[in-house]
Amino acid sequence: MDRHSMKPFSLFVLLTVLVCQAIGLAEVVDIPDPNLREALEAALQINAGEDITKEALAGLNELQASRKGITNLSGLEYCTNLIELNIWGNQISDILALANLTSLTSLNLFGNQLTDLSGLANSNLPNLAHLLLYENQLTDLSGLADANLPGLTYLNLNYNQLTDLNVLANANLPSLTRLELENNQVSNISPLTNLTKLTWLELYGNQISNITPLVENTGISGRINLKNNLLSNTALSTHIPAL
Repeated sequence: MDRHSMKPFSLFVLLTVLVCQAIGLAEVVDIPDPNLREALEAALQINAGEDITKEALAGLNELQASRKGITNLSGLEYCTNLIELNIWGNQISDILALANLTSLTSLNLFGNQLTDLSGLANSNLPNLAHLLLYENQLTDLSGLADANLPGLTYLNLNYNQLTDLNVLANANLPSLTRLELENNQVSNISPLTNLTKLTWLELYGNQISNITPLVENTGISGRINLKNNLLSNTALSTHIPAL
């Protein structure tokens, strides 16, 4: 093929690529949960029943969808530029659709039906700063083990059913400064030893007797709430004054 014939061919290839990209963006996304669809229609300012495309979802920066009776988040994986997501007070038990929303900075899942964080396993949320998970039914945090959360500063796990914090010992949480674990069933806080940037630690209403790990955490400072625990005499007389 000579140089002159290459030009129209190259133009054809370029046009084909552009058309394919346009078709991809215009692709209609299935939103199986009717309550989520309604919330998205409101956010996108479109009519009920109107097609929701990948392009439209990619244009969303914020979604407020609290107390809507939502059970299924399928479709939100296309909200690739979402920065703030408030979906508290629903009936959500699976958050896999949110695992790769790399622009997300704030995620509020308070008052849902999560029992574990498997949806965050191998997730990539590099900009997530605030993750609010209080008043769920969490018993397992193992999904945090391989989650990429380098920017997370605030993790709220109050009012769950947690007994084991071991995953926090090796989780990728280098920026965490505020951790709330009020009213769980935690007795062993050794996994908190390596969270050296904490300036706010809420442990009210657990089953903690030994707080040596907090004394050994030389970086911890600021507010530490240990009220309504089973603190030993050593903890009360020696360790608390040392904090």
